[in-house]
Amino acid sequence: MERNGTLWIEDLPLVSGTNLVTLVAEDAAGNLSSTNLSIVKSTVTLTITSTPEGESLYEPFGTVAGTVSDAAYAVWVNGVAATVDEYGYWQAENVPVFGRGTAVFDVVARATSGGSPAVGVSAQQEKPAQIVVVKHQAEKRRTIEGPGSLFQQFTRTKEYTASLSHGPDGNWVHSYSGKATDRTEYRGGTTGWDQNVYHWTATNRGTVHTNSAAESWSSTNILNDTHGDITGVPDKDVRELGEVGGPAPLFVHHYYARGVRYEWKNLDGSKTIATVEAPLTQMKLYTGGKAGIKRSSLIQINASAERYGRPPSGPWLDTPTTNVPSTKIQVLGKQLGNEGRLWLALSDNEDKYLNLQVPGVKHYGAWAEAKRYSPIIRFRGADVTEKTSIVWTGEQIALDCMLNGESPPPVTNYQWTVTGSPLANYLITNLYYTDWRTNRYSHNPDAIARECPGDS
Repeated sequence: MERNGTLWIEDLPLVSGTNLVTLVAEDAAGNLSSTNLSIVKSTVTLTITSTPEGESLYEPFGTVAGTVSDAAYAVWVNGVAATVDEYGYWQAENVPVFGRGTAVFDVVARATSGGSPAVGVSAQQEKPAQIVVVKHQAEKRRTIEGPGSLFQQFTRTKEYTASLSHGPDGNWVHSYSGKATDRTEYRGGTTGWDQNVYHWTATNRGTVHTNSAAESWSSTNILNDTHGDITGVPDKDVRELGEVGGPAPLFVHHYYARGVRYEWKNLDGSKTIATVEAPLTQMKLYTGGKAGIKRSSLIQINASAERYGRPPSGPWLDTPTTNVPSTKIQVLGKQLGNEGRLWLALSDNEDKYLNLQVPGVKHYGAWAEAKRYSPIIRFRGADVTEKTSIVWTGEQIALDCMLNGESPPPVTNYQWTVTGSPLANYLITNLYYTDWRTNRYSHNPDAIARECPGDS
């Protein structure tokens, strides 16, 4: 049973045809309430074998697959028709990812001949913590001056914005758009300019070419995809490609720059000038988890940054890099620990601007990732985090806690409060950790179950 009163019964044995199910609820005083349900067991078996997982749950669409025992049945997933082969294997593409903290994939199968009842199955995937690039813009120029009156300037820009919001039905609404521009201007001998503008949206992408001769053409293809194609939310590539390929690094990630200008003298007497105009990158932390149950989870943020130096030969060839000490990196206004991590207790289904900064460094690349560790509450050896076994009012109960997720830290101290739901508010919020070993939970090994309004 969930805290909101929703209950389910797993592995309920059913026989062919109609099954009569009686549900009986009993309170501590022995009062009974019952209801009857009629369940018809279908002869058709419908399964879900794969759904989007992890960061893919933050994409607007995904692929869902499964099986149906009768290949004559048509299958729909979240309203999208699936392709069913002769063996009953089905797959649906571009399925909308419904749900906020938990993604829901509802599958319905119906006989194409009609007459038979529909068969349904549902899968839920709880969303992980995710850091999403919601805005990035950068402009860099490479200018060649001389000899004489010769002049060439190459300007490359990239703009990207993304939005993850909640629609009126409570589902995620994903939108994004991006634009990249290559512009070349030249003077001396021949004067003119030409440029390509590449654009991406959730439903459209293409290229528009113009030049000083008033020529123009457009294409639905991106012919020169050196800026990093934007394929969805989150944008997996906000890096700006260096003017010349080469080692260390192949990409220069202009996450932040202020006052960056370098100049080189060339063998023909010309000079090359490289500038980066005040790029801006914004990230958001989405804590994931279920919506509407007032649960907090332990969030681990890992962040890193690399300082860029002066390229020895030209823009951005063999750009020297130096790793920034983690204690110089700030996230959410807090300094990382020596291990490059920040621990926070945050509410599920929350979003915050990450504000990743390296104060005092004028040109650097940076990245971050997040992991969520949700508490699991156990009573009598059973997981009662979201469904409980029978607990009587006034009964003394022994609880213990652990964290799930990848390589979770141990929980050695914890505190229970029972206010408004059987096991609510079981994780202290707004604590700041540089290391889990310094947590400040207080320990109360025994809790008293009290009758609360709305409890079952």
